[in-house]
Amino acid sequence: PTCPVAMAIARLLGNEFAQVEDELGKDPQRPARSTLLYAQIAFARSILSLDTEDAEEALKRCWDADKQVNDMASGSGVLGSLLGMTGGQCAPDHNEELDRILIRADAHLMGAMMQLILGRYLRAGWNFRAGWNLYHKAASGVESQPDGVSDSVRCIIDFGIGMFNLIVSMLPSTLLTIAELAGYDGNIDHAKFRLKRSYEMNQEWSPFSCLLLLFYYTQLVPNIGLDVSQNKSEVEEIVACDVARKHEQSALFQWMKGNSEMLHERNPSVGISTLTKARDNAHELPALQTYISYDIAWAHMEAFEWQSAAESLDVLIEANKDAPLWNSLYSYQAGVALLLSDSEEKAGGVLEGVAKHLDNAAGKEKLQVWGPERYAFEMAARLLKHSTREEATAAFLELLVVYDRMRYLTDKLLQQALEMTTTGEDKQAWEYARSLFILGAIHMSAGRAAQSEEAFKELLAMEDVSNDENISIAHYKAFALYLRARQLKKDDKRAEASELLKIAGTFSTAHMSQILAFKIHATW
Repeated sequence: PTCPVAMAIARLLGNEFAQVEDELGKDPQRPARSTLLYAQIAFARSILSLDTEDAEEALKRCWDADKQVNDMASGSGVLGSLLGMTGGQCAPDHNEELDRILIRADAHLMGAMMQLILGRYLRAGWNFRAGWNLYHKAASGVESQPDGVSDSVRCIIDFGIGMFNLIVSMLPSTLLTIAELAGYDGNIDHAKFRLKRSYEMNQEWSPFSCLLLLFYYTQLVPNIGLDVSQNKSEVEEIVACDVARKHEQSALFQWMKGNSEMLHERNPSVGISTLTKARDNAHELPALQTYISYDIAWAHMEAFEWQSAAESLDVLIEANKDAPLWNSLYSYQAGVALLLSDSEEKAGGVLEGVAKHLDNAAGKEKLQVWGPERYAFEMAARLLKHSTREEATAAFLELLVVYDRMRYLTDKLLQQALEMTTTGEDKQAWEYARSLFILGAIHMSAGRAAQSEEAFKELLAMEDVSNDENISIAHYKAFALYLRARQLKKDDKRAEASELLKIAGTFSTAHMSQILAFKIHATW
């Protein structure tokens, strides 16, 4: 049976992900906006999984929605011509015309994102441009007949323009340069304004605007290294709005709320409880469950609950047998947690699994780049050689810094982290550099700027040597420069920050340089 759009949205937010997707997929008479909703489900899955097969399926659905609108427009044109010849009237509804334009705009924007995942950058650039033109056309349509546009359509226009600006503003610097040369760019402040206005209209599409803003604040902002403390009031306002409260049992809203409790309240126990509810409610969308499960594992690590973190990661690895590449990273983190919980024998087996997961995922090709998989592989190799609690402690603290989780520790746990850090003169140069790096990050998170600068200054003066696993001191220098630049920018010393970011960007051989480059772009 036909699934009306409003009912489908309500059911999706009621956690009926698989059922709604199945019904939409089997409905031969679904309207174009339902076809777009069908594409959005696949789009969300692909963004969460980053799987190329998911991206291909989402891309196909996007073009199906675009084609359906084009076919409707062609049919309307032919019908209009026939009616004109017979003296009939066929004036298309203005809201319907705008909705068709917006469906095509969303399809091109989501299609472009999928093409980025698939590595089709030129096609992605073209479709970003096409989407921008369509959004501009829809906005012009509102300006030409403002009294004839419904709140429902206005809500979708604000959502689309907000989503476009948010996505484009998050593009890596090379792609953003291409976008700007092509005549379009993204403004994050305009994105937030549009999305806020959209969810405040309380229309059927408002929950998506609400969720997109929450995703930006609780996922994108912390992951790209921006200051989450400045967004606390905005997140509290969104979580308390009518739309969010109406869907408080939604796995999606619970996920965002749980992360906010971790980030803004620094309350691991409450955050883990909310995230666990979200994971349980997301059973019809495995990709979302995986994402939430990883957040839960991190939450346990941030609470120094290593056994619980290892158990969470073990469940995650078992549930994601078809994603061996990601499991290489999960296995490394689980191995670290197991060593810290005095399960050395089990930790050894888990750490050996890092290489196996990479082999199963054709990981040897992946090791040619400086990404999380290579980092996990080489750090796991070091832990297998040096399975001591001291080495596991350093590896754990380094994970907190590299993944930008140190700043979310409670004051008590920050002090504990400081006590766990050793910088003895008997250390080898590489080990000493890592200790200085961790020490500087802890002091920075605790607000001790002078001590942080002192540690980083000593680190930056060291020669670039590597350990037996080919991890260079340059890795720590690059991240130290980035962290220092971020603090300077926060202190409104933008010129000094820019200089340090330029230097940090030159460490192309540093481990995790892909992630670091993205963080540098976001800070700049």
